[in-house]
Amino acid sequence: SVNIQDVVVSNNYAFLCDVDNGIDIVDVSDPSEPLYVGRNTDGRTSEALSIRWPLLYSGWNDMSNNQGGITIYSLVDLESPLKIGEVITDNDIYGVDLNGDNLVSIGGKYFQIFDVSDPSQPHLISQIAIEGEGLVYKDNFVYVSTMPKVLTVVDVSDVNNPAVAWQADRESWTTDCSIYGNFAYVTS
Repeated sequence: SVNIQDVVVSNNYAFLCDVDNGIDIVDVSDPSEPLYVGRNTDGRTSEALSIRWPLLYSGWNDMSNNQGGITIYSLVDLESPLKIGEVITDNDIYGVDLNGDNLVSIGGKYFQIFDVSDPSQPHLISQIAIEGEGLVYKDNFVYVSTMPKVLTVVDVSDVNNPAVAWQADRESWTTDCSIYGNFAYVTS
């Protein structure tokens, strides 16, 4: 029994953001009989995941300390993923996606871009004061489910100077965003 915030499936494994326990890993090679493989617990609320095998990128928050960040884990040992890099900010992270050697994120205060080219030393490149919970990267743009505006499109062609390219007029509480073809789908 776990409280799941996000799930990513890769190489027959499901990686789960377990809000209470960190990251859980489940072998789903036989979907009728999923097998628990391992967990990484670091005492933080894991909110979002992205994978570029053999690395797992986790966005998290620690409300008791008013901080959040990005942690990078090695998946060489799936029973016990090893933390290899981390950057801590004052932004609680709710959504992440990879963009080449960069990781884009959204949280309670900022849209942020991190350089993850050296997984042992990720660092913040830039940020914009936007609040949201979900995002997806596509073709130099990041589609972000934001608050109070439903959707914000951020141009990240220059990672040092991201810029809002478009923002919806409609206002609502949003939690996630996905892209399929020429359409953005936002939960609101």
